[in-house]
Amino acid sequence: MELDDDVNVELSQGVIEGYERHALKGLDYPAVIPQPGSQVRGVIGYNITDEQVKKLDIFEGDEYAREKVQAWDEHKQKHVTVNAYVWTGDKSVLLDQDWNFDQFVQTKMANWISEEMKQTEGIGNRFWNPSEVEKIRNTA
Repeated sequence: MELDDDVNVELSQGVIEGYERHALKGLDYPAVIPQPGSQVRGVIGYNITDEQVKKLDIFEGDEYAREKVQAWDEHKQKHVTVNAYVWTGDKSVLLDQDWNFDQFVQTKMANWISEEMKQTEGIGNRFWNPSEVEKIRNTA
């Protein structure tokens, strides 16, 4: 998936309450499902265009539904409404363990990034380059 590099996308650390993240049996990517009393840490993206959201919808596919949820932006220290992709796929593949982002970056991410994105200096590079991933992790 390619997002336009000329858009000033801002990233911030965030938390959504009432959801939990799971690793999926035999799959590289995670599932986020509703779960009262739980929370999911992640990255909030600002200034994402409608066209980019459409591309994200296509990338996430039929196993996820885009839902508006409340998140706590740790950098801005306020609640914001965000889109979250909530798992609607087969519940039998949910593992009783959290998905490990660091392990994904180290062992699986290269399989998911197009060659064009690997060469991109803008937003694509943020999600491919390990030092850029570390910057995202430390945004707050």
